[in-house]
Amino acid sequence: IKVFPSNAALKIKAAELSVKIGYTEGAVKEYIEAATHYLDNGVSDKAQAFYHKAIELDPKNVAALLGLGRTAERQNNIEQALEYLKNALSIAPGNSNALLAYSSLAAKTGNTEEGRQCLIKLTEIEPSNTEYKKLLGDIYFKEGSLEKAWGQFLPYIDEAIRLQKWDEAAELLTSFRDVDPAGVRKHLITVYKGSGDKESAVKELRELAELYESENLITDTLQIYKEILELTPSDESAEKKIRELEKTGEEEVTAPEAAIIKEEPAKSLLEEKLSEADFYIQQGLKEDALKIYEKLLFLYPDDAELKSRAESLKKPEIKEEVKAKPKKHRVSYI
Repeated sequence: IKVFPSNAALKIKAAELSVKIGYTEGAVKEYIEAATHYLDNGVSDKAQAFYHKAIELDPKNVAALLGLGRTAERQNNIEQALEYLKNALSIAPGNSNALLAYSSLAAKTGNTEEGRQCLIKLTEIEPSNTEYKKLLGDIYFKEGSLEKAWGQFLPYIDEAIRLQKWDEAAELLTSFRDVDPAGVRKHLITVYKGSGDKESAVKELRELAELYESENLITDTLQIYKEILELTPSDESAEKKIRELEKTGEEEVTAPEAAIIKEEPAKSLLEEKLSEADFYIQQGLKEDALKIYEKLLFLYPDDAELKSRAESLKKPEIKEEVKAKPKKHRVSYI
């Protein structure tokens, strides 16, 4: 078996010998491995037979029950497959493989309620597993519960952005524009900047600026137009808008109001901006995070935490420059 680990016939012989000497655990293991080999190679009848032999020796063996469920599904016997999976879950209610398999089959048969409950349990067992959240989000999306779907998809989208799966992230985000207009656009801007699609990034920035301006968020709107100008330095309309907004901001923020802002910072706005900066840092966009900190420091110049955060982002850049100097003396490959 060590020499030919994928030889099902040898595994069956080993299982039969294990039965004769009373080594039930070993026999069950060999029967399941042989059955799985046959199932993976499309020989469903033999797979079913050897999974059953494992069950005869160990009626509560979850792996064998899952194998029988897969075999029944392969034979298009969905009802029987569901019975095997229900049996497995009655033995091991928290088994991730059983929950995932049952949720998939339940969804195929139109029983989204049971499928959803299995996935909810999976996300509770493994809260960091974004694949489970995506599957749950799919169910909510099909049911029309878009806000719940967005909540489940978001961790998966953040993970896709972290892994630079730009196309997948963009495709998912566009389905939720109406659910979270600002949040979706912020993510899309990150995606397009990361993928080098400057034109699309500017388009999303303009739409976000319009959204902020409609909500009379002058500071946020101004910052967005500054980002547009950084991407398109020759954009005269952005320059004009910046001048208009800076003038508006000066007129609207009177001295007493400015004092109130400095003494009693708007906690919700501050927290939102700090979360946004954290998001940019997670995606490796430190310059964008630094811009947010600098904008906040303009409003709250005495905030020690903001100063510390801004300084921590500046330091790595200095270190990288120092490390980069020796590279000038290395031989380049042509």
